[in-house]
Amino acid sequence: MSLTETGAASAEGARRRKSELDDKLFWIIVNFVLAVALAAILWSPAVIFYVALALVPVLFAAIILITLKPEA
Repeated sequence: MSLTETGAASAEGARRRKSELDDKLFWIIVNFVLAVALAAILWSPAVIFYVALALVPVLFAAIILITLKPEA
């Protein structure tokens, strides 16, 4: 395998990992929005606030853990 082939394979792997990362982040944000929307449908505004407040640290932690995950 030549150096250019190795570089192309590495670039392809990086694009694939970025795509997977984008997909994970997208679904975390979608789930966060759906949880708050469900709270909005089912409960009072005070409960919505507390559900959103409780989920924000989880959202940030998930994003941080996924983005800082070491390369395999």
